[in-house]
Amino acid sequence: MLLDTTLSAIVRDEIMNPAGGIYDFIETQVPFFEETRIIDTGSKDGTREALEELQAQYPNLKVLDRAFDDYASCRNYGLQDARTKWIFTLDADERLTRKNYEDINSAMLKYPNKIGFNIHTKWICQKPEDDMVSIGINPRLFQLSDKVHYKNKGDNYLEFLYTGFGIVIMYHSLRVKHLNVFINHFCVDQNAARLKKHLWYEKIVSRGSGSSIAPSQVPESKLWKQFNKRRLEYI
Repeated sequence: MLLDTTLSAIVRDEIMNPAGGIYDFIETQVPFFEETRIIDTGSKDGTREALEELQAQYPNLKVLDRAFDDYASCRNYGLQDARTKWIFTLDADERLTRKNYEDINSAMLKYPNKIGFNIHTKWICQKPEDDMVSIGINPRLFQLSDKVHYKNKGDNYLEFLYTGFGIVIMYHSLRVKHLNVFINHFCVDQNAARLKKHLWYEKIVSRGSGSSIAPSQVPESKLWKQFNKRRLEYI
């Protein structure tokens, strides 16, 4: 378990995804945290009902509701009233293994004066040759304070973590440690990722329609929600 750390995640229509869906997410990730705050932003596929069921099984899981407007605002809502020193952000199609958590915990003990830790993202596709690594939204693990907040930069789906001085935290190079750990982000393939970016992020979210249209209401979402069997290799 990562001591004094809250897992914060915003979800919407995640009953199934390439990583195995919301049940798998809660069952495999929540036990590693002192507290977990899941913010449902208007699911239409049964995700919210599943979270209610799971909340009864996991004492460290708290389920909140917030209507979706943009990702930064929803992530900031997840930070409110958190009781731990540290926050760790994950999405429902991302997974870390037990070994990953052990390495992160060791780093937290070794570098107690850091305000955050950058963890790169490895996109895992159905075909290994399609895998890719990206910086992602960083830092993923950071100290909570009333000055730390997410802010959209450009479109409503591109958010960064800022300090109260208007500086992106990940560029505090002396106080942010880059870890040799990867968050496993499961997807179908690069074509499905591009389709999701175009049909969901660009055509719906960036145009302000994300509050009235849920991902599951996009017919093509089934194409980017398919289960990736390589998820079984990362336990």
